[in-house]
Amino acid sequence: MFDNYRKTGVSNIFVSVCRCQPQKNIPRLVRCFNKVISKYPDTLLLIIGGGYDNEIGILAKKSACSGIIFLGLKHNVVDFFKCADFFTLSSDYEGMPITLIEALSVGCIPVGTPVSGFNDIIKDEVNGFVAHDFGDDSYIKAIENAINNKQKINKDLLISTYKEKLSIESCANSYIKLFELSKYSKQV
Repeated sequence: MFDNYRKTGVSNIFVSVCRCQPQKNIPRLVRCFNKVISKYPDTLLLIIGGGYDNEIGILAKKSACSGIIFLGLKHNVVDFFKCADFFTLSSDYEGMPITLIEALSVGCIPVGTPVSGFNDIIKDEVNGFVAHDFGDDSYIKAIENAINNKQKINKDLLISTYKEKLSIESCANSYIKLFELSKYSKQV
């Protein structure tokens, strides 16, 4: 599937994985990518997720340019991250996005709004691109910065960040250390 997109001259494939809920700010995602794609026509946004049959989703689909494709629910999200250049997040608020963890696990470059979780892990122009605020202009600047500077991001660093800080193994080891410390402190 990605080979077909690349054959049409697309050089920047973004993937957004989100259900259509108000906190995900799908209208911002579509508005901003409409502007970016008009400036960078070799850019494509694939939106994966359900719930787009509500008012927000219907309006988003109607206003989306041809470079934005709604794919619906998918069970192989990591396969999309493996083939894409970027993962993007347009949320107004989040916890720790599981999609960010999945993207990092395969070296997909993150681009997003400065929500908690995302900006706790991603440092702008080090291991991804973070908008400075939640405004459209700031998010567009982050997307354009990613397009123009993707070579600055070391994908091996993304994968090592996942392995060292976010993998099941690293989380389990952190809990073990915490329990051992707690056990030791009760004995003293």
